[in-house]
Amino acid sequence: MLIIQNRRSVRRNLEYRLTRDTSLGLVIKRCKKKKKQKKQNERMRDEMNERGRWMEGREEGGRKKGRKEGRKEE
Repeated sequence: MLIIQNRRSVRRNLEYRLTRDTSLGLVIKRCKKKKKQKKQNERMRDEMNERGRWMEGREEGGRKKGRKEGRKEE
């Protein structure tokens, strides 16, 4: 089986693999996303916390603004 395209779904922890089988034509396989990326993200976040980067938005603004509100200045 040849993997043509990998498409990741962020909301569910799944990865879609488009595979081509000669008998079936195009097949979409859903498989669990690997945990490696998650561990990498945790490591990055820990490093950021050590450096105190996450305190930036809180010093003058109270709570940090969410993704929907955006980080634009008011």
